[in-house]
Amino acid sequence: MPEGLKLDFPGGGRAAIELDGSDPGRVFVIGRPSASDAPPDVPLMDAGVSRRHAELRAHGGQWRLRNLGKAGTLLDQRSVEADAWVPLAHGSMISIGPFMMRVDLGKGDLGGHVALATMFDDNGQARAVPVPRSTLERLAELRLSSLISASARIHAAEDDESLARAVAEILMDSRDFDRAAVLESVQSESGMQWRTLAEAGAQGGPFSRTLLSAAREARAMVQVEDDLRFRAAESMIGASAALCAPINPGRDVPRLFVYADCRAGGQPGVAAIPFANLVAQLASAALGAAEQRRLVTDLEQARQIQQRLMPEESGRRGHVSWTRFSRAADTRVSGDFFSVVESSDGRIAAMLGDVAGKGAGAALVMAAAVTHLDTSVRMGLPIEDAVSAASDFFASRPSLEVAVAAFTTAVAVEVHPDGRCRAVDAAHSYAAIVRADGRAEQMKFPSGGTMIGSFTGVQYCADDFRLEVGDRIVLFSDGVAEQRSRSGNPLCALFHEDPAAILRALEGSRGADDDVRRLHELLASHADGLPWDDDVTIASIAYSP
Repeated sequence: MPEGLKLDFPGGGRAAIELDGSDPGRVFVIGRPSASDAPPDVPLMDAGVSRRHAELRAHGGQWRLRNLGKAGTLLDQRSVEADAWVPLAHGSMISIGPFMMRVDLGKGDLGGHVALATMFDDNGQARAVPVPRSTLERLAELRLSSLISASARIHAAEDDESLARAVAEILMDSRDFDRAAVLESVQSESGMQWRTLAEAGAQGGPFSRTLLSAAREARAMVQVEDDLRFRAAESMIGASAALCAPINPGRDVPRLFVYADCRAGGQPGVAAIPFANLVAQLASAALGAAEQRRLVTDLEQARQIQQRLMPEESGRRGHVSWTRFSRAADTRVSGDFFSVVESSDGRIAAMLGDVAGKGAGAALVMAAAVTHLDTSVRMGLPIEDAVSAASDFFASRPSLEVAVAAFTTAVAVEVHPDGRCRAVDAAHSYAAIVRADGRAEQMKFPSGGTMIGSFTGVQYCADDFRLEVGDRIVLFSDGVAEQRSRSGNPLCALFHEDPAAILRALEGSRGADDDVRRLHELLASHADGLPWDDDVTIASIAYSP
């Protein structure tokens, strides 16, 4: 006859139960205690455990196990066929409901035979459970190959639907679940709705909205295992285990969700839950990469539109010629703008500005600002009225905030055919005049002005000055003035108070091309190899009738 059998509860804090195998006719009962039946030999107090859930007996020189419970019994994470006696091995793990029992046949230390695997409870919390180490090693080898294949299939998906199909099929191919699906949350007037993007495996039966909502709220995987609270719900009828995990590429609220369940009493294997979680993470990474690719494409299109809004790098319009240099801080889209436009009455207006912020938001406001200013000048408005109209346009839209680049600084200059000039400063001030003989001086704006978009009803004033043939107006953005050196010092952040660095660089310049080249070289030398902090625009506008 076999030796006695001891059942212990690893990690459960419960004393081991010893069974005597000397009586060949004795059957030991594992079950839930009740007042009407004799106490079971191995009592398991849980609503999911049947009163006579499983039996143990010593027979034919070994211990055997028989499953009688409706919810099923697992031996080393494999379902035990009902009413069939299966042999037990030293170190085997018996799983019934939430209970894990380790079989000790007195054949040596069990420490090397059991490892810990991560599982998830119905609140989405991770917990460690004991699993035979040999089982984990065997499954790890199989799962690694599956994960490599899954990664390739997921990253080959071109859109949400193909991604959803790949995920559902991968989970079904694992043979851990009876059904797998990917669902999308859609907010409507009647509340949260769930749309099925892909479904594989056993058809029929609703998806648990409770489980989906729990995963959405937790932003993490949630799981239920034969829990009567969920089984009582209409959506969980027929499901013995279910899980739901978000496909979340870094966003605050997930939109897509992986859903998988077992039906007719089945239970997922020990590695099924971590595997499903990793598949969801792979899908999240793939979705994030796809969104990143779309963003890159959108930004490239925005960059091309900006380039079309900008005048050529050098050109002539009427009695004005110019040279410019522009580069975005992130090499794609910029919040800086520069424009040269001819009015119906023969004036040439040149405008350089800087929208608050960076990236796509600043680029959109930049495009709106250029369009508004250009249109106003073409219609014949004086330069100060064009700037005032643009400011009212932005200030009257309360949905625009600083965070999305609502404010703009700018210098706008109109040059008349006879050299008379009028200029408006909207809190920018980065402007100099280089005379034909190479003398450089700071451009003054006695009237001053606030940022475009600060308040409604702001009326800007223009300051008068004159250019002679060959004189140039040099405008630049704060990306030049505020660029920091390796020691942290800005180039000339307070240009209106101390313009010396800029004027020294421009002194002796021989033309518009030379003006731009000198400031570009000054900026590069000051940065000394560091990335430029902000968008950079430099422009030189020459009076050359």
